[in-house]
Amino acid sequence: MKEKIVFVTPEIAIIPDLHTYSGGLGVVSGSFSLSARKFGLPVVFISILPRQGLYEQGLDTYGMTISYKQYFYDWALEDAGLVPISVCGSPTYVRVWRLVAEKFNSAEVLFLDCDIPENDELSRKNSLQLYGGSFHSGSTMERKAAYSDVLAKGSIAALRHLGYSVKLYHINESYGAFLPLMLLLEKLKEGIPLKAALDFVRACTVFTTHTSLDAGNPKYNTDMVAKMTGVHDINLLNALGGDPFNMAVAAARLSSRTNSVSQSHLSVLENSWQLLFTGTELVSVTNGVSSDFWQSPEFRNIKNAKELAKVKARSKTSGIKYLQEKFGICLNPDAPILVWARRFAEYKRPTLLFHDLGWLRNHFERSGLQVILSGKPHPDDKPMIEAWNWIYRIAKELPHLFILPEYEPLEMGRILRCTADIWLNTPRPRLEACGTSGMSANMNGTLQVSSRDGWVLESDPQQVFLFGGEVSNNDNMDAEDMRKVLDCALNIFSNKPEVWYEMALQAKYEAEERWTSDRMLRDYYSILYRLDLDSDCT
Repeated sequence: MKEKIVFVTPEIAIIPDLHTYSGGLGVVSGSFSLSARKFGLPVVFISILPRQGLYEQGLDTYGMTISYKQYFYDWALEDAGLVPISVCGSPTYVRVWRLVAEKFNSAEVLFLDCDIPENDELSRKNSLQLYGGSFHSGSTMERKAAYSDVLAKGSIAALRHLGYSVKLYHINESYGAFLPLMLLLEKLKEGIPLKAALDFVRACTVFTTHTSLDAGNPKYNTDMVAKMTGVHDINLLNALGGDPFNMAVAAARLSSRTNSVSQSHLSVLENSWQLLFTGTELVSVTNGVSSDFWQSPEFRNIKNAKELAKVKARSKTSGIKYLQEKFGICLNPDAPILVWARRFAEYKRPTLLFHDLGWLRNHFERSGLQVILSGKPHPDDKPMIEAWNWIYRIAKELPHLFILPEYEPLEMGRILRCTADIWLNTPRPRLEACGTSGMSANMNGTLQVSSRDGWVLESDPQQVFLFGGEVSNNDNMDAEDMRKVLDCALNIFSNKPEVWYEMALQAKYEAEERWTSDRMLRDYYSILYRLDLDSDCT
């Protein structure tokens, strides 16, 4: 058996009925798993099995609702054994489930589950919801830290239970930071000096950081981390993660290399985080998505713009039918459709399009523009829940504006990408580390209107409608510039279709060549792992 590359991730998106993801991080992880299987690589993916997912997004008279549901996955998983670990000094059991990978064209994926009869009620909650749940559902900082502790200790225990030899640990986002910390603790307990132990752990660990935002880089009370993990040397914890204990900093300092997820993200890390990321080499690997999953087959072998226009028309008609049957909304296939669909986070600016409702009404009447919004706020993010509800209320008054009452990034996301003419991307510059939804939109004959951030700064500027500056703190100015760019884009769509579809064709070609997870995988091997891809392929 070949030595394994172990990809440890807090979420992974395989199929919609496995509620083991919340957004783009899961999409990238799932895409990597598809590419790893395609190349026959010895990569095993490990994540948590959250029986209640994130939450169920619904709708009532007043707006968005939040509820929780218990999911069962016996049809997709097989029992791979029971392993014991310790959380806060208390014995805890973890059921290891293996994805029936052949059903999903995925590499091997192991899921860790604490919601089992062998555990007490408190321990069962350690993996019940994504990221340890929300304060809305009664979670605490200890519960959130326990999610990471289970991910770390459960991964190590599962790999040893299955007899796997590990070549490299790839920590995907800072929630996995406790894993190299556990490896370090083991070496210290063996009597190995600290420097030698650190060298050993760093040599077999790499780290991908997906965001510079505090929300994606949790910090915990150092005493709590000591109690949680069993690493009682407070000075060591402070040296690795600071006080409070920063999970991203610790993951970087325990890794030989840390990669950003785009070139612009790398510049943010170099300018803002360099002093924190001591002991690790900063490199860049831009994210990618699986074209095998995200691109509708009818878009794959298109040769010219006229053919693309015909395929897009059929794709829009099919998507419109789906949206009518599922949500009861009626769309005109001959008029432009603009879609904004992603996590409903403040820095992604979901309300930017609505700074001038008069402009929007004018386009609804003049160009026939139709706007679809789909997004899921974090259950603790009350301002964004209110923003969602505000858009829902104005959608009742504005024809051609539709906010979908549920957000599902995979199945619905694929359909929206195939249905949209314009994919709107509005993050505040320097805050979107990469963003990948526009990559898969381009694969399906959709053009982007985007602020200047993330991966789009590496794309051909001739194939994307960019607005605003690369640094901006003025949303009103960005909204004004966005409207001007949208005016231009809609004019081309309506009056110069041959230009539009030639742009869309070139954007599709670029996405197929540069923005896939196959390319990302190759970059992981050459830039992050420093391994020979050919020698690992089967």
